[in-house]
Amino acid sequence: MRRIFSYLYLFVVISLLICPVQGIASHTINYQGFITGSSGTPLNGQFNLTFSIYNIEIGGSALWTSARSIDIENGVYSIELGELVPLSLAFDEPYWLGITVETDDEMEPRQRLTSIGNAIRADVSAHALSSDTLDGLDSADFSLSNHAHDMSELTGTLSDSQLSGSYSGPLSFTDITSATISSININGTADLSSAMLRGGVFTNGNFSGTGAGLTDLSAANITHGTLDPARLSGTYPISISGNSSTSSVSLDSKMLEGKTLAELDARYVVASQIPRTNLITTVDSDGSVGQYTSITIGTDGLPVVSYFAISGSDLKVLKCGNISCNSDNIVTTIDQDSVVGQYSSITIGTDGLPVISYYDATNGDLKIAKCGDPVCSKNNTITGIPSVDTEGSYSSISIGTDGLPVVSYYEETSRDLKFLKCGNPACSANNLITTIDSIGFVGKHSSISIGADGYPVIAYYDESNRDLKVAKCMNAACSFGTKLITIDSEGFVGKYSSITIGPDGLPIISYFDESNRDLKTAKCADFYCSVNTALVIVDSPGFLGEHTSITIGFHGLPVISYYDSSNQHLKAVKCGNASCSSGNTIITLDDSGSCGQFGSLTMGMDGLPVFSYFDAKNENLKIAKCANTFCLNNWTRR
Repeated sequence: MRRIFSYLYLFVVISLLICPVQGIASHTINYQGFITGSSGTPLNGQFNLTFSIYNIEIGGSALWTSARSIDIENGVYSIELGELVPLSLAFDEPYWLGITVETDDEMEPRQRLTSIGNAIRADVSAHALSSDTLDGLDSADFSLSNHAHDMSELTGTLSDSQLSGSYSGPLSFTDITSATISSININGTADLSSAMLRGGVFTNGNFSGTGAGLTDLSAANITHGTLDPARLSGTYPISISGNSSTSSVSLDSKMLEGKTLAELDARYVVASQIPRTNLITTVDSDGSVGQYTSITIGTDGLPVVSYFAISGSDLKVLKCGNISCNSDNIVTTIDQDSVVGQYSSITIGTDGLPVISYYDATNGDLKIAKCGDPVCSKNNTITGIPSVDTEGSYSSISIGTDGLPVVSYYEETSRDLKFLKCGNPACSANNLITTIDSIGFVGKHSSISIGADGYPVIAYYDESNRDLKVAKCMNAACSFGTKLITIDSEGFVGKYSSITIGPDGLPIISYFDESNRDLKTAKCADFYCSVNTALVIVDSPGFLGEHTSITIGFHGLPVISYYDSSNQHLKAVKCGNASCSSGNTIITLDDSGSCGQFGSLTMGMDGLPVFSYFDAKNENLKIAKCANTFCLNNWTRR
């Protein structure tokens, strides 16, 4: 058992001021500690520590938890609590801090959190922020709560910064460049001018309250900024002008309630009451094409798909010409070196260009394609990840918090789950490869996402035990301390797994129950999926659940695509709650033949699902674009 001696300093930095306790905003706590081993010798090296905050000294459940990989030198370490996992406690009552090192029990006793001097209570009601005071600040530095605040001087560049909290009074954002704006609650008037979104991104921005000041969401806002999936609710006199089809549209509370800003495009509002059918389009019929599809949305808001061309044994990319992919599409063959392109997975890099992981079956290697333009037509970089073993199948790619790709994949020689941490955006140099799990035959059907703590989380199949497993990395490179959890061992389960992160920051996985031939989900109750994971049968009976793909809809609930093998149809489910345990809407999207294998799902910029999949009857690549959030033909509200 290690001994922990800690020195605690509590303050929240907001332009050198502190949030008042009567508001609850995200903040950080600077924390120093001293740790020795059982012999009393100070620790040195990198260790996994878990920090938990409670409102009682003994027992109870943690109100906040964060797992961190910490460098310790001569027993001493220093971190900021709340830096990765948002810390939004009011600190208007006593709190205690619990610390766990590696697999030890939590330290005893817990530490009482106290503050320094008058640091907690500082008056920020009339503080004006200039470009100088904003320079270099991050989300922890700039979080205000329940104060009238003059922001007319926000004329600087807030690169990679976040604005969060509740605001009342006048808000005049005159120029926010490359900012990420999250969860703004307006209880008063606000001037959100068209210049506000110049190069900025609204991510999950929640506009609510009774204010009537959202008077300008002009075409410039929507064109030059991404307001997706921001929500509005309440009554606002909003005009969206400058649209080609309608010069001005006023939206009342019924139109606004529960809708995303993407849904408030004038063209959508005008046409929203016209019953429509889901649009099914064959997008590539040049030979036998369309296996191993993977779909995402480009920076222009249009879908892009990677897939395998069976005829030429090539990797191809489809860049859609519109949100439905039914016109002006561009198809490019980006790798035709022997047999390449199976198990493709696509994402968008920080430069806005696609990056794809896939399998080189001829050489038995993992390959990475970094596109040189949005349609992957020129200046592409193709990188083989060389190995003496046969590896690279069942790949899944994502972008880490450092902006570099990470890939999970299967090594067939040793039958292990492996992980690639790319050293640059093209994965062409300084890569780090780690074996994640080598216990038995493991690693097929892998799917990767980035957890709310900034570290990768991977769902995959344990072939030896026929179980669904999760690997939760404890650092960005998954190089040590990775937690391996079996989360479903009820029969033969875990094939075709697909993972995403819910609005609560916790993973949810869709997968195939081979024993019962059902579609299932596993909704994790913590970052590691270590306890109380909810296992749900989503669709049964029949032969259902192969080729699953999961994402989160603009409504905040999971949407899943999968293959109905009994009827050879593409199906989808819009979940009724976070775990898909009730209120689900199940739809057959394509029943035209043997359709739905190798399916992949994403959310379009209009808030409606779009699916890529293989038409086995005609050996073509197809796209299904939903007509509404429920993917029901000719459905509309009265």
